[in-house]
Amino acid sequence: MIDSKPICEQGEVRALDLEQGHLLVRFEDAGERDLVLGWPWVVSGQALAVEQWRPRFRPGPDAIGSAVVWIRLPRLPVELGRRNLSGIS
Repeated sequence: MIDSKPICEQGEVRALDLEQGHLLVRFEDAGERDLVLGWPWVVSGQALAVEQWRPRFRPGPDAIGSAVVWIRLPRLPVELGRRNLSGIS
């Protein structure tokens, strides 16, 4: 199940299945490509990493070197504040 997101309507979209669970998606319309790149994607409750193609990309387990992560700490004491948390990134 793919969570509800805008659907591309302006141009053709083509997908190619690559190795190691990677998918190459080509957009005819650059605006739709930018929309997809600028949106956080979740598929079946799992975050999906979406990156723009880069030269010499090699599909594999180490192909993505970083990820943006949101952490919620609901009972964090106020005295710890933002300043102290900035050092963990």
